Amino acid sequence: MTPTRRCKRLQLLREAFPRVANVDLLFGPANSGSASQVKDIEEAAARRTIRVTPIELRQAADFEPAFGRGAAVGAQGYLAAAGTFVSSRLQAIVDRNLRSKVPTMFPRNPFAEARG
Repeated sequence: MTPTRRCKRLQLLREAFPRVANVDLLFGPANSGSASQVKDIEEAAARRTIRVTPIELRQAADFEPAFGRGAAVGAQGYLAAAGTFVSSRLQAIVDRNLRSKVPTMFPRNPFAEARG
């Protein structure tokens, strides 16, 4: 996924929900492109006055704490980064996200097909 597409998801989230000012970025740090994704999204967020909190997902047990942390810091939206770990756990992430009732932008079509 190109930096432009990553940033476009943030832009679309803001356009759909103009009051979103605090977004949690869910990512798998073991993915080789994670660092660049986080950097690109943080830079795009700064230009849009959106605070981004990167949250690492290393194992399935991290999902509940990640969404709990999001609730604690007042996340108004989530972005899920592209990567093998996130994609391989897409249904669990979508299910947990639906319970949070917080708008989320996912990186790929299979997330939408899974109700994300």
